[in-house]
Amino acid sequence: MLVMGGQVTGDKVYGQWPGMQASALYQGEDLEPTTDFRSVLGEILVKRLGVAEPELETVFPGGYAVSANWRQFHR
Repeated sequence: MLVMGGQVTGDKVYGQWPGMQASALYQGEDLEPTTDFRSVLGEILVKRLGVAEPELETVFPGGYAVSANWRQFHR
């Protein structure tokens, strides 16, 4: 997942980098997913679009989008 914009703290890879070795590839052909999209989109919804954090449960049930799981990429 790529996030771009003026409010993004750049020059950093957020998350884990599993590498490109054959043993690290997902199903032998793709990069292994290491970041849940809900944590990224939850941060964008709150910090950029003004959604109240408690409302994230409506958008992403299960509690994963809460600020404790954010990558802190947005200024």
